[in-house]
Amino acid sequence: MQKLVRKYGTNSELRQELRGEIYCRFNTLIDAYDPERGVPLKPYLIRQLVSSTYSYARRQWRTELRDCPLDMAGTLAVSQNPSADWDDQILINQAQEVLPGLLAQLSLRQRQVVVWRYYEQRSYEEIAEILKIKPQTVRSLVRHGINNLRRQYAALGTTL
Repeated sequence: MQKLVRKYGTNSELRQELRGEIYCRFNTLIDAYDPERGVPLKPYLIRQLVSSTYSYARRQWRTELRDCPLDMAGTLAVSQNPSADWDDQILINQAQEVLPGLLAQLSLRQRQVVVWRYYEQRSYEEIAEILKIKPQTVRSLVRHGINNLRRQYAALGTTL
């Protein structure tokens, strides 16, 4: 029995199930054994137990392949509370809706620097070269632009 469990039990849960399955199948085979057929008991049991254990294990393997856990499928696990993620996504969507209007309220230099930095992913040095200013000035413009956007967004009643 242990040899079959080790051979076909790919995980601890399946090994536990196989022990019970082999025991139940063994009892069923003993009850169904007919000595008048001329088949010796030991070879009969071994042959039947090996094939039925393999069939049971194969059925479990196929079920495992079909059933994928929710968290592996890209969906939230049942034990997690998805509301926090939903709340974050709602806030992000709201911010994306009002952001163009808020950007329009910034000064031209702050708007340019923020757009180049975050929408076009340009480096501070690249922006400084275009505007012919120091990278520290670009950092300062970005910081002030972001702070102004936060203030404007907060005035709408939410925090960014």
